[in-house]
Amino acid sequence: MIRIESVHIEEVRGIRKLDLSLAQKTFAVSGPNGSGKSGVIDAIEFGLTGQIGRLTGRGTQGLTVAEHGPHVDKTKFPDAAFVTLTVFLPGIGKTATITRKVATPGKPRIEPADPAIKAVLGEVADHPEITLSRRELLRFILIEPTKRSEEIQTILKLEELGQTRAVLNTAQNKLGTAFKAATAQVESARNALMLHLQIATLKADDLIQAVNKRRTLLGLSAIPELTPDTKLDVGLSEAIKPSDFNTGSSARSRTASCRPVSERSFPRKRISSGASSGTTSPASRRSRLPRT
Repeated sequence: MIRIESVHIEEVRGIRKLDLSLAQKTFAVSGPNGSGKSGVIDAIEFGLTGQIGRLTGRGTQGLTVAEHGPHVDKTKFPDAAFVTLTVFLPGIGKTATITRKVATPGKPRIEPADPAIKAVLGEVADHPEITLSRRELLRFILIEPTKRSEEIQTILKLEELGQTRAVLNTAQNKLGTAFKAATAQVESARNALMLHLQIATLKADDLIQAVNKRRTLLGLSAIPELTPDTKLDVGLSEAIKPSDFNTGSSARSRTASCRPVSERSFPRKRISSGASSGTTSPASRRSRLPRT
């Protein structure tokens, strides 16, 4: 919290020159329309932050402090427009004076040049939502209840926070979906392993006993204990080797099978005629039958 002791305003907005003594108290500004009430608030906001909230945001069409901060008669002489505030900083118990010109809003003169004072005033400058205009208050009151939270973010200049929250929510949803898929995959693999090993649980003792039982059948050495780096199939590739065979005979067999049928050697079968084999044809048998 910052308590204002005094305000000096020259050629800012509709104010030519004004001095206010606030003595660190709560105050209200009253007067007829056009008397400069809003100008006082604008000047105090500018002195603390280097910005004027009424010149930014929706509906302002890009107004700037450099063009619209000085009094209308000093628009070509922005160096003449400045604000000096004397403030008390309860957090560190110190009093400071800050002077800020419209021509150089980002370079205030702070006295004394105490690092602790500069740190506090720098934090205030980074959060210009210290003032709310009548327009912003009315917009918040009249807005639909469902959009009120968004309006609060706009009023307090927290749009980036809302965007960050949306990104985090999207990431959370994606990670939740991935976690569910990974959990289902782990459960499926767990059930498949228990079914294959025919065990009721995946306790280390039951698992290693079932694995060693099968390793013994394969002629493999038993695994003494299970660790995160244990491989249950260690030694299996060395135990299963291809059987020896006659490579020469195999090569000849492949060569023979690849030759055309006309070039292959087949046993020849001798075919003899009926006369040479001592057999007679049906016609000759009929010619030899006796006639009656």
